[in-house]
Amino acid sequence: MNRKTPFIIAALLAILVVSGCTGSGVVDNGGTRDDSITLDVDDNSDEYGIPPDSDPGDPGIGDAEYDSPELYDPTKAPREMRGVWVTSVINLDFPSSQGISADAMRREIRDTVLRSVDIGLNTIFFQVRPTGDALYESDVFPWSHWLSGEQGTGIDGFDPLQYWIDLSHASDIELHAWINPFRITKNKGETFVKTHPAVKNPSWVIEYDGRFYYDPGNPQARAHTLRVVKEILDNYKVDGIHMDDYFYPYPASENKKIVPFPDEASFKKYAKKGQSLADWRRENVNNFVIELRNLVKKTNPKLEYGISPFGVWCNEKDCEGGSKTNALNSYGDIYADTRLWAREGYVDYIIPQLYWHMGHKAAPFAPLLDWWSNEVDAVESRPALYIGIGAHQYGKNAAWKADEIPNQINLSRQKPAVDGFVYFNASRVLADEEIGGMLRSLHPKK
Repeated sequence: MNRKTPFIIAALLAILVVSGCTGSGVVDNGGTRDDSITLDVDDNSDEYGIPPDSDPGDPGIGDAEYDSPELYDPTKAPREMRGVWVTSVINLDFPSSQGISADAMRREIRDTVLRSVDIGLNTIFFQVRPTGDALYESDVFPWSHWLSGEQGTGIDGFDPLQYWIDLSHASDIELHAWINPFRITKNKGETFVKTHPAVKNPSWVIEYDGRFYYDPGNPQARAHTLRVVKEILDNYKVDGIHMDDYFYPYPASENKKIVPFPDEASFKKYAKKGQSLADWRRENVNNFVIELRNLVKKTNPKLEYGISPFGVWCNEKDCEGGSKTNALNSYGDIYADTRLWAREGYVDYIIPQLYWHMGHKAAPFAPLLDWWSNEVDAVESRPALYIGIGAHQYGKNAAWKADEIPNQINLSRQKPAVDGFVYFNASRVLADEEIGGMLRSLHPKK
């Protein structure tokens, strides 16, 4: 990348002074990724479906000793990914609230980009399609209600994605368009405009736990999502297409029992003879991941394509070659064979969300870091491995003390397979001066 940072900062500061932007431009709406996930049928799980942190003295997986990470020498390191997720669902990061003016959104975007430059970040993952909607000008999906408060209504002709691209590129920051492919609604009781594709094509849609999803087992529904991405690629100069961990929905429970996802009709119609429901669902997701990669690379081979999956592929007790964890997992619970995607080169990069501290009983950071590093390192034409750091967890409890995030980063930098980091979420990383200062010290300029 060509470095123009001093000039960019001066120019952005001038814009901010003129526009009167003095605040953070983002708000902290709490420490959740997107959804609060509950899998444990005893209702004794934290928001990621993992048993709660143990007391420091309790025996558990996370009690193993680990070497204190050595200090990082930036003068000897190659360029690494230093990214941040900007979440639009529930107005977690952007826009800070529904119905704010176009000028207010511009100030928030400028502030986020400027602060990203200040703490040494080089990539923004902007959630452009949080549900069945759009934070960009679309002929397919309605404007997101997270913008104006009303689905289908934009703000004064303002195109947030285009402005994010313009300011990010002017600041030598990459902008990846982050989509949720199958989620249509986030909350129960949400309604649709009459022109919504889900209204026009009800056979593509499944209701589950009071929320609506495009059916990953329906080829027409998958093709529809591909058309949506093609629209983004044709109209916007993004640097990549990004998805997170939401494919099949996380399991819901009722009366302490798991509620099955009601896709029996699609399974009966499309599954191969003798194929199990779980294998069929994984195949649907695998096919979509491959189809989307082919689309991205056909449109522009230089564009990056990657996924940030849930941090546990499969537990060792459940799958041969799994990690030493005891948690909800991608392979068995949400039908995402994330290890396969890395092994077979389906993605250019993979960002496992390792949002747990070093001593977490069910999913400790260090063993998961080792597992992902070893898996990726064993692939001849391996994808880039970036570690998803749960900065939103900082200060949550005694385990997330001041040195937890620096230790995670420095330990990761000892792994040859690790190519960088992405932090969740922007409002914590960029608006919290303590976290920002910590990351600034960990991202020294060469």
